[in-house]
Amino acid sequence: MPDNVDKSMKAMLKETDGLGTVATRAGIIDNLKERGYLENQGKRLISTSIGQSLISQLPDDIKNPLLTARWEQALTYVSEGKISPSDYMKTQKEWLINHLNEGEVI
Repeated sequence: MPDNVDKSMKAMLKETDGLGTVATRAGIIDNLKERGYLENQGKRLISTSIGQSLISQLPDDIKNPLLTARWEQALTYVSEGKISPSDYMKTQKEWLINHLNEGEVI
């Protein structure tokens, strides 16, 4: 992770198990392999040219793991009753609409 990411963001990633759980990561990886975005190269998992092309078209904040960490944290708050599911969805909708209006999401 870049050095310029503040410590609270790094802690957030650790607290939310990084990017998904072991169970969800496996399914996501399988899905990406089935779609041709990833492939095994020996014991390594690498992105294909199609996968790299897709990633290159996405806005930077979508590619930032801290965004996922923030979403995971918010979902934890939902499960703990600290925020309502409707408030979480409202925030997600607003975020998406703002990006669409700015022309940042393909």
